[in-house]
Amino acid sequence: SNYNDGGRWTELALYKTASGKFVCHEEKVTCWQGERHKHKAAVCTTEAEVIAFFGQGRLAKRLYENAEIENIENV
Repeated sequence: SNYNDGGRWTELALYKTASGKFVCHEEKVTCWQGERHKHKAAVCTTEAEVIAFFGQGRLAKRLYENAEIENIENV
């Protein structure tokens, strides 16, 4: 899923490998002349690392819900 704010949006992707690791990818897309897309990726071994990578934004929370990742912090 993405969010378009007039030519810029973010796309998040999460994959689970056969060995149980997670591949996380974030792409910040732009349609503005002179700007470039930005990418970051990581391989994570736990769901906590996935949450640390993507953070607590609206798109990330939707991704956790779709991936059935429990995103609860005990205080």
